[in-house]
Amino acid sequence: MSINIDKIRDEYEEKQDDDDFKTLPVGEYNCFVYELEGKTSSNGNPMIAITLKVNEGEYENRQLWTNVTLIPKAWFKVEEFFEAVDYDLENLPSTVETPQEIVAEVQDEVLGSKVTAVVNHRTYKGEEQENVKKVKSYNPDAGGNKQVF
Repeated sequence: MSINIDKIRDEYEEKQDDDDFKTLPVGEYNCFVYELEGKTSSNGNPMIAITLKVNEGEYENRQLWTNVTLIPKAWFKVEEFFEAVDYDLENLPSTVETPQEIVAEVQDEVLGSKVTAVVNHRTYKGEEQENVKKVKSYNPDAGGNKQVF
């Protein structure tokens, strides 16, 4: 198999103007939980990496990413996410060895759940990009992009 790096680079450059690479506007987006992954953060904290997929509107099928860190200081974000997907936190195991075990425990009930993502922007390495500020219960009126002020 031959890999044509020049062709890949050229196609990438052509797609830079494509909507798939543009930052989503600030707003609310109806999504579904597409993927969960148990990970450890760069500073060693257990977390769940969440991939959301926009399920309607102009930005349908675009992906958004957020994390919930499994530490006391960030527990409110864990509660926020599980409340948004209507998962009873009392069903979480009392103790686990890895964040992957939590994902294995909840994914059957959580994957595919409809939610609304509140998106703002942040600057990372000099580039503006989406930031999922909050995940909340599905709001059918949010549509593809409802401006948040």
